Amino acid sequence: MWSLAGAQQTLNLETKTYKIGLGEKELTLDNAIIGQYRQFYPDYILNIEWKDKKHYTFIEDYSKIMIASATQKGSKELIHLKEINKMYQEANLEPLRYITHIEWLNSNQFYINQSGVLAVIDVKKKQLINMI
Repeated sequence: MWSLAGAQQTLNLETKTYKIGLGEKELTLDNAIIGQYRQFYPDYILNIEWKDKKHYTFIEDYSKIMIASATQKGSKELIHLKEINKMYQEANLEPLRYITHIEWLNSNQFYINQSGVLAVIDVKKKQLINMI
């Protein structure tokens, strides 16, 4: 039987710097093992949905539906909560406090099912098409 009782060892580990994306982060063995690479995780992305074969959408800050290309970097705002609430107001619906989930019906229309109302919104026409 083998025992480490009374034995002491000092282990000096090198710090390596790795380029990650546009910036540099320092990665030590301690960070890698104990931190489990948490500082390298991407930001939380809410409700990723394919809009069509080349584009996907996601919700940012619970107030913006963003669109991005699967082949290019960057994203842009497709529609904002303020625009959706304007549509809701015109339809005499209670305004939303935030956006949590959408689902695409086709490349121009999605639905939101919140606050007991299922609303179909056309982003190209910027109008509420139907509600249940």
